[in-house]
Amino acid sequence: MTNYIAYKSNPSREKVLACYNNTLANWPVKVESRFIETSFGTTHVVISGKKNGKPLVLLHGAGGNAGMWSHNIAELAKHFRIYAIDIIGEPGKSAGIRPQYTSDQHALWLKEIHDLLGLKNVIMGGISLGSWLACRFALKFPNLVNKLVLIAPPAIINTDMQFLSRIVWAALMPTQLVVIGFIKYMSYRAKTLPDSALRSFVTTWQAYNPNTNMIPSLSREHICNLPKNTLMILGEDEVMYCSNAAADHISCVAENIKVVIIPQAGHIVSYDQPMLVNKEIIKFAS
Repeated sequence: MTNYIAYKSNPSREKVLACYNNTLANWPVKVESRFIETSFGTTHVVISGKKNGKPLVLLHGAGGNAGMWSHNIAELAKHFRIYAIDIIGEPGKSAGIRPQYTSDQHALWLKEIHDLLGLKNVIMGGISLGSWLACRFALKFPNLVNKLVLIAPPAIINTDMQFLSRIVWAALMPTQLVVIGFIKYMSYRAKTLPDSALRSFVTTWQAYNPNTNMIPSLSREHICNLPKNTLMILGEDEVMYCSNAAADHISCVAENIKVVIIPQAGHIVSYDQPMLVNKEIIKFAS
């Protein structure tokens, strides 16, 4: 385990948290911002939705925080009690500690959060890194996960070399031009937005110390052992890998996993097509 700060400096952290606080201030539904003390350090959780609704735990992608769900939350909050967690070691409000992905530490951290919040029989969902961590949690503690929603999960088939080179370049040279080019490469929707609308992403990316820990591949055995009630959502224009190839692989390995490919969506599917993603989650998890 590495006691690693997610931010390059305290001023960088303050800039990111100012953007994050603005997002929470404009959260489209009533929101509770809660801090939980775990053995891994403080964890920040954004709680919204029906108090008696089914618990839906959401994990964001790498280089982000729970604010990533701001485009989905209004509709999902009508159906679920939502717990959007800032992943430790990422640019949110949680501790900067970074466990190795090869260990079970992230799963144990999530187990502590579930215990402290009294969560059982949850719907666990995530995007990108968050979906991979959701898989690891479901495999480690299958009795705690009722249904699993995986959006653009990494490490299910080989990653495209262009994606790897682009993300490395953006990490090494995080100029505004490079970072905006990278987000427009990853996101179908971002291609049509003015650069001014992408500045908060630039602020976060420039302040962030990228996590260089390698994400291990999910083996056939891992995929087969995921909950029977598992939904995988992929973008038609996914750049991490070919979405059709990933869907074919999953269908061959585990027929019980439902795969949906969303049109006009890249890697950040929940941002590119929030209404379509919400519709699939609600239909699957309600």
